[in-house]
Formats: sequence, C-alpha cells, structure tokens
Amino acid sequence: MIMMPTASDEERNYNAGDIICHENERPDGLFIVKEGLVEIFHQLATDEGVAEVSLGRIGARGMFGEMGIIDHQPRSASARALGPTRVVFISRLAFQKHLEDLPPWVSILIKTFVQRVRESNRRLVEVVEAADQGRLKIGNHEIIISHGDEDEEDKKF
Repeated sequence: MIMMPTASDEERNYNAGDIICHENERPDGLFIVKEGLVEIFHQLATDEGVAEVSLGRIGARGMFGEMGIIDHQPRSASARALGPTRVVFISRLAFQKHLEDLPPWVSILIKTFVQRVRESNRRLVEVVEAADQGRLKIGNHEIIISHGDEDEEDKKF
C-alpha cells in the first residue's frame, strides 16, 4: 500500500524535461507522483560521450527516491519529468518517524529489498556498458542475496 500524502507534505510541480533529483546526490526524501509521468535513468560514459540507461517510468500513485532514505546511500539514479508533473515530497525525517512505529523485522525486510534492487540496477548498467563496448558475455554469475546488515537500528531484532 502506498503512503498517501498528509497536509504536512510538500507538493512540487515540474515541467517536461525538469530533473527532479540527481544520481549520486544525498537523499533528503522520497516522491509520490500525484499527476504526470517520471522517468528514472542512470547516466554512463561511453566512447561517444554520456549515454542514459532508462530504468523505468513511474506514473500517478507511484513512488521513487525511497532507496536512499532507507539505506542511507546516495541516489542510484536520476528522475526526470516527462511532461507536466506534480509530486508530493516526503522528507527523510517524516519517513523515518513512521518506520520507527513498525516492528524491527519490517525495517530489515525493506532494507533487504533495497539491497536487491540496487544490485539489480548495478548489474543492468554493467550489462549495458559491456554491450556498448562489445564485450558482453553470458555465463554463470553468483548473486549475493545478503551481506548481513550492520545498521545499529536493526540489531534490535
């Protein structure tokens, strides 16, 4: 179930082409799309310059920017409005406050999902880079499902 905005949340408007958040920046909150369409993309260097890898599109009632406020890592992708777009911004502090009200195992579950999505995104970018450089090889690859969680907050569980 998607968290619906409250009166204290901030509504923001964007035009087509506006960047909503940038890859590698420190996350300060998450976004819920109220109206419009947002593209999530990653930039990578190629022989011809910078290319973009589209990771997906998010429409009304969709959410993005959540991974960084969960695992405290820089944003793994950028977000761009594809047309007139209205979002609701939920601050990191407001999100953390709600997360504290849940059982500790829920936090671990959410962080596990975030780790898996980050790893999938990283591998997707590697495949695109390899394909661009003509060195794509398909073979057996080991995927580490969990490295364990060193977050002090999760040690309560």
